[in-house]
Amino acid sequence: MSKQACNKFMLSEMYGISVGSLKNLMNVIYFTELELVGYRKNMKILPPIVVEKFKEIYGEPLNE
Repeated sequence: MSKQACNKFMLSEMYGISVGSLKNLMNVIYFTELELVGYRKNMKILPPIVVEKFKEIYGEPLNE
């Protein structure tokens, strides 16, 4: 799923975590870093740049 947009459910599935855990990571823990590449808390579809930045911060997913 590299370089493609996806939603939070798809991203949480890739990492094997709940959507709630992903939202906590994105909206609280890593929000400042993600906001710099255009992330907003209410985004339904995550653009590729946000997905790539999340992977850079959190690490590559196991289930990609």
